[in-house]
Amino acid sequence: MRVIAEVFDPRMRISIFSFNERWIAKVEGGLCEVTFKVPHDEMPLEKLKEHFQKADTRDRLSERLQSLNQEWQNYRET
Repeated sequence: MRVIAEVFDPRMRISIFSFNERWIAKVEGGLCEVTFKVPHDEMPLEKLKEHFQKADTRDRLSERLQSLNQEWQNYRET
């Protein structure tokens, strides 16, 4: 897989790939990542990029990643 597009945000890395007729949007932050898989025929690439370029979308993703990282940190401390 190679990166088709990226969306800049200093809190996380957002990369979009194409694989098996699907867009794979990978959001990475800290030690965790969230992956979205969207069939090509359900959404064009530009619309998917627009979704991740919205500030409220990135804010929610950042909160989710912070929560996942905190959960992992709590687990490691037990």
